[in-house]
Amino acid sequence: MIRKIFYGNQTIEVDLPDEVREIKPPKPIQPISNPEESIRKALENPIAHEPIRKLVKPGFKVTIAFDDCAAPFTPMAPKDFREMAIPILMDELVKCGVKPSDIRLVCAIGLHRKWTRRELSNILGEEIALKMLPNKLYCHDGENQENLVYLGETSRGMEVEVAKEVLESDQLFYVNVTASPFNGGWKSVVVGLGSFRSIRHHHRPFPSKGHSPMDPFKSAFRRVLWEMGDLIRKRLEEEGKRIFTIESVLNNEPNPKLIGVYAGHPPEVHEKNPRFSL
Repeated sequence: MIRKIFYGNQTIEVDLPDEVREIKPPKPIQPISNPEESIRKALENPIAHEPIRKLVKPGFKVTIAFDDCAAPFTPMAPKDFREMAIPILMDELVKCGVKPSDIRLVCAIGLHRKWTRRELSNILGEEIALKMLPNKLYCHDGENQENLVYLGETSRGMEVEVAKEVLESDQLFYVNVTASPFNGGWKSVVVGLGSFRSIRHHHRPFPSKGHSPMDPFKSAFRRVLWEMGDLIRKRLEEEGKRIFTIESVLNNEPNPKLIGVYAGHPPEVHEKNPRFSL
C-alpha cells in the first residue's frame, strides 16, 4: 500500500507491505479562520495579567523570547505562529510608546544548538530574521555565565539559573508553540532560557518518579518545572513584574495549523490551553 511518511521537513510516498499495521490519529480540529484576529483578541484579554498598555511605556526595554525551530517537529502550514504573533506584539508595543530599538528578540534554545538567521527565517519570516540587527535578534546562550543570573534554590534544593533578560527586562514576553502538554507554561522560560545548572535537574539520563512527562496532572517533570517557575515568579513580583506569555494550540495535521491562542501569566494560561487536558 502507498502511504506518505515524514522525511525531514517534507513527506515522501513509500510502498509498505500489506500486513503493516496502520494507526491513524483522530481527524484534525478545524483551524482558526482568522489567526491574526485571534492573536489580537488574546492580547487584549489576557488571563491573570494586565493588558499590554498597562505593562509598558516609553523608555521601557522589552524582550520577546520565542520557541526555537525544534518546535513543532514538522513545520506549520504557512505562516508559522511566531511569524504571525511577533509582528502583532511588536506593533502593540510601539503603539504604547516603546521604541523599536528598545525591543529585542531572543530565541529560547535552552541547550540546543544556535540557529542561523536563514533557519530562523523559517519561523519568523525574512522581514524580521534577515533585517534585525545582531544585538536585537539572537539565540540564548546557556553556557555564557556573563549573561546568566542565579536565583537560588527551590524548596527541594533545585538550582534556578536563567538568562539575565528574564530579570533585567522591564517586560518579558514569551511566544510559545504548544504542540503537546509537554510544552508551554513554565517550561518555556525555565528550559528555553535556562542553563545546564538548572536544566540538569529535570533533563537527565535516569528516570524520575511519576508518570509520562506528557501527563499534565501527574508528571514529575512538570512539577519540577513549576517549582522552578514559582521561584522566578516570586523574584519578579518583588520588582512588580510578571512574565507575559502567548501560547498557541496546533491541530494534528501533517503540517499543523492554529486552532487556539491564549495569553497572560504562564501557569494560568497553560491551564486554559486545551493541550493541558489531553
